[in-house]
Amino acid sequence: MDKQQEKIILEEAANLGQKIRDDARTITLNVARKRFRENAELQRMISEWRKENNDLQEELKRTDRDTYTLDSLQTKLDGIWQEIVQDEDYKRLSDAEAEMNELMAKVKTILEYNITGEKPSCKGTACAGCRGCSADPERKENKDL
Repeated sequence: MDKQQEKIILEEAANLGQKIRDDARTITLNVARKRFRENAELQRMISEWRKENNDLQEELKRTDRDTYTLDSLQTKLDGIWQEIVQDEDYKRLSDAEAEMNELMAKVKTILEYNITGEKPSCKGTACAGCRGCSADPERKENKDL
């Protein structure tokens, strides 16, 4: 590839990156990440979950495992996890990440289509309620992308 063509491609990639950076989904994700990091109680619960998970992993490595201890650790882990996933900052971050992942998957699909000329194909995952691939460049709402 000649250097001029590469420069043009990289400039276009930078422009796309800036547009994605300025998109409301990216802004929402950045705010959610900040709130997640600054939520002291949530961070405490995550640290506690990690400690308990490490304890469980160590217990599982033992040859003389105590099923009562294993059950107790698993129950405690499950309880902590339920508290974590019920936290509003955790939910916001999870939702914002899902939105961004969806956008990035669409961008990737459209780039691949325009590079290879091949339509995206179903990977056979997460098909519940599928109405066809929303990133398909042939769909009417994606024609302008």
